[in-house]
Amino acid sequence: MTELEKLVEKDAIRDQYYVYARALDRIDNPLGKTVFAEDAQVDYGPTYKGTGYGFIDMMLKMHRKMVSTHHVMTNILIKLNEGEARRQVARCQAHRRRRQHHDPAPRFRA
Repeated sequence: MTELEKLVEKDAIRDQYYVYARALDRIDNPLGKTVFAEDAQVDYGPTYKGTGYGFIDMMLKMHRKMVSTHHVMTNILIKLNEGEARRQVARCQAHRRRRQHHDPAPRFRA
């Protein structure tokens, strides 16, 4: 693989992170599913184990209950080895959940 081919491959992988973030922030199931192959299996530890499509469905169901979300992908590091790619990414996210009931102003004691 030439250096140019490596750069193109890395850029395609990087774009998938941005597509993933955009899909979550816009609650866009079809876009989110483009990040995964149809038969992809994912393991997010105790959060989720199953298909990539199932993960997107679960996450976007949770996100629909929020007023807004904002995901930022940073420090993306991609290492290409023959036949595989290893990657790391730092993800920052901010969520605003809807209030379920009226919360009175907090009271402080001196």
